[in-house]
Amino acid sequence: MPTTERDPPANRKVGSMHDFVVRSLGRAIADGRLAGRIDPAEMQERFAVSRSVIRECLRVLEAKGMVRARARHGTHVNPIDSWSVLDPDVISWRAAGSDRLRQLTEIQQIRSALEPQAAALAATRTEPAPLAALARALDALADAAEQVDVDALITADIAFHTCLLVASGNVLFTQLAPLIPAALRLPELADARGITSDITQRHSAVVDAIRAGDAAAAMEATRFVLDQSRELLDQAVALSRRRATPRS
Repeated sequence: MPTTERDPPANRKVGSMHDFVVRSLGRAIADGRLAGRIDPAEMQERFAVSRSVIRECLRVLEAKGMVRARARHGTHVNPIDSWSVLDPDVISWRAAGSDRLRQLTEIQQIRSALEPQAAALAATRTEPAPLAALARALDALADAAEQVDVDALITADIAFHTCLLVASGNVLFTQLAPLIPAALRLPELADARGITSDITQRHSAVVDAIRAGDAAAAMEATRFVLDQSRELLDQAVALSRRRATPRS
């Protein structure tokens, strides 16, 4: 099993090597290139680290549900339904591999269920700070759209939807915020999304409804924004499939 990065860190300190090995193994598992039984001796030789480092790295992956260790049976890769799929590392590793579009679809489904409710909750609150943060994210989104800067637009979009979850006041929604970058910062999505003329208007409608304390309007405006996200997701999936289809 080749590692997912070309070279280990130049700094051979234990901490940096530990992180490198965990990340490399995690990405390989998420990408499907590492499956079945994991041989610690092979990993020790491949990464040129001690057996204790490998054991500790496997413990980290076990805590994330990605592997299981059993006496006399060794360490095996778990199926995805055992993974802690909301763990930020797992989200990042899936987003970097071949499973990214499946994860993107799953996240879109979660967002469609939760974000309209988050907006409705935000409209019932009176604390000024969350709304101010949402307004700043909207300003950044508008600036990026005006400058036709796709990278800045995606960054601002991530900030906006993260702020929306936080503005709900629901700590469970807030803890789902790491899903937002995984949903929006993907190569296919960046290529597909472009700049749409009404993206600022759609997001502005969400902020206006929250400011007005209109929960129903906030929900509807958020659904309208997410409709656009679904369109962009369809474009991203189509683009990925075209790239994957061999030319005759």
